[in-house]
Amino acid sequence: MRWRVKSEHDLATVAQHAHHALSAGDVLLLQGEMGAGKTTFVRYLAQAMQLNDAIHSPTYTLCNTYGEGRLLHLDLYRLGSERDVAAMDMERILETKTAIVVIEWPERLGRFTPTNAHRLSIEMGDGDARTFVWSDPQT
Repeated sequence: MRWRVKSEHDLATVAQHAHHALSAGDVLLLQGEMGAGKTTFVRYLAQAMQLNDAIHSPTYTLCNTYGEGRLLHLDLYRLGSERDVAAMDMERILETKTAIVVIEWPERLGRFTPTNAHRLSIEMGDGDARTFVWSDPQT
């Protein structure tokens, strides 16, 4: 699916789709360049999930947990190698069955990249416009 996002209402629509497509145990790989709106999307996803947590970028903490463990939000931007990813106990995180796992900068996962993950790519457009492209797992 593809959405042209020009407003908060449009972004809420994308987040609602993600909320209905994902369930506990699913992984969403969230791709987009710096400033594309990845963390903003996670904020709207949390709202769609009816979580009341304040959503912050996990750039320095690497992983934030919301909704009493219902949503894990990872930002791998600062990681430099698969060794760093392994040190986070990524295999355990990816095997969780109690949370939706959203990963920013998934290209840093290397060999840990799950084959059964959903993908959401955010492409920058003119001004504040963005194009969101959703892909379901390969079957």
